[in-house]
Amino acid sequence: MKKILVLLLLLIPSYLWAACSWTGNVGTPDTDNSAAHIAECTTTATTNQSGGVAIINLNAGNTSWSGNLTINMTSGYTNVTDLRIIGAGTYADHGASASGGTTITITGHYINVTVAPQKKIRISNITFTGTPGSLVGDSACIFINGATKYSNGGGFRVDHNTYVGNIRTMYLYTSIAYGLIDANIQNGDEQVIGWGAGSNSNAAGDGDGNASWGTDDTIGLAGAGDAVYLENNQFTAGVDTCSGNHCWMVMDTSCGGRVVERYNDVTNHYLGGHDATQCRAQRHFEYYNNDLYAKEANSNGTISMRGGTGLVYNNYIHSDQANSSAAFQSNLGNAGIPLMDYRWDSVAGEGDLGGVFANTCTAGHQTKGYLGPTVTETGGTCTSGTGCVYMDNTTGEGTTLNEGWPCLDQIGRGKDQVSQPTLLWNNIVKFANNAPVPAVAYVRNGNITKDLDYCETSSATMPAKCPADTGVVSKDYTPFTCPHPWTGLTGSCDTTSTSMYGTAGYNIENAPTATAVCQGCVLSGGLMR
Repeated sequence: MKKILVLLLLLIPSYLWAACSWTGNVGTPDTDNSAAHIAECTTTATTNQSGGVAIINLNAGNTSWSGNLTINMTSGYTNVTDLRIIGAGTYADHGASASGGTTITITGHYINVTVAPQKKIRISNITFTGTPGSLVGDSACIFINGATKYSNGGGFRVDHNTYVGNIRTMYLYTSIAYGLIDANIQNGDEQVIGWGAGSNSNAAGDGDGNASWGTDDTIGLAGAGDAVYLENNQFTAGVDTCSGNHCWMVMDTSCGGRVVERYNDVTNHYLGGHDATQCRAQRHFEYYNNDLYAKEANSNGTISMRGGTGLVYNNYIHSDQANSSAAFQSNLGNAGIPLMDYRWDSVAGEGDLGGVFANTCTAGHQTKGYLGPTVTETGGTCTSGTGCVYMDNTTGEGTTLNEGWPCLDQIGRGKDQVSQPTLLWNNIVKFANNAPVPAVAYVRNGNITKDLDYCETSSATMPAKCPADTGVVSKDYTPFTCPHPWTGLTGSCDTTSTSMYGTAGYNIENAPTATAVCQGCVLSGGLMR
């Protein structure tokens, strides 16, 4: 009988032995940090949480994954409202612990998180290496989909991670998952964060961004934190990334996305988002107090705006190269802040969907197209049906002399396509051969007009009206709390100085200091630290 029992035990698949040891509400994967062992902790979190909080402290050392980690917080997390996956070692100001930390070689695999309303998730203090696997047509270490907002007690935080090599850090395949991405380091020739409808059709039904474009702004303090905040990160691309006049967007915002990118140090990437091509354009953006270094000429500039509306201020754009070269003159112009829309011409590339939407926002075109998860690179035009919308002249404001304007979701459009000019102020540019001067935006293509679709000033304050003399009064604006409340940092960021950009201006009153990872404790106030 004993021999039979031993034989049966040996026949049990090894992955079923994966275990997680719990002390209170803190779990630790047994033996290593394999995806299966971490999954054992996440699936048993609901019976070990305390006050809704479950903390999974990973082991030190390097683990190579042989499978994906899937976390679906809409199912099986009845009692868990705050799930934290934390790497070993001491926290650094930026990136993962440099000594005694957790490294995951993620080659061919990924973390896929489905978030849920009123539930939080945090992934922190991990070094990722290797080439991650692909989901929804793109590769990334961490995929996030679903619906969760800061204002209703939900949200995600991805922080203090280091990404080694040419790795895309994250991919958001929904436009209604909001949270904080902070204090990360990425050094590599790859887009930092992808964003798109992908194959997702989530319960909230906004994979294409239509709902986002039909609802009110969530800009600044009045927006109650309902956006994706990219804060206090360091992203550096190698010089070769710009070969062929192509550098990567930091965050590839589209599908009704709402973003705030502030106090980041960015080298050879650029800030920007999409117009309405594969799905609806980004809804709105705030870019401020970033340090943007252009190592070489980049056809996309350093802040490239193609759709939606927003606020761009207090950014420092600089390069060690002179702006007298032909490449810098044609690509960066005076400042590297181009305004454009791929649908105004036949620009080759993914933006025009293989030519389907090329020239659709020019005179004589009234093209209808599908904008949503079903559109592909080889099609998209339509005549009727759900999701079939005019690409141009959506509000009837255009005339026979100005046909095609305004284009759907173009720069300077807000909720329900109402005019809401993009505002730029106090941006500085410094090339090797000149002194710092005010940065000036320029229209690279499209029917985008200064003092109509956008306004700018070199002063330290936001334009009160756009245009200055006869325009509509700008909406009241106060930046959202900085540092973000979830960081647990005290003090305040420098949002007014003309000399503090990037991480140098972040939390200047009380600079961050290295602190030990909280092992087996719930931090004060329930903050996601």
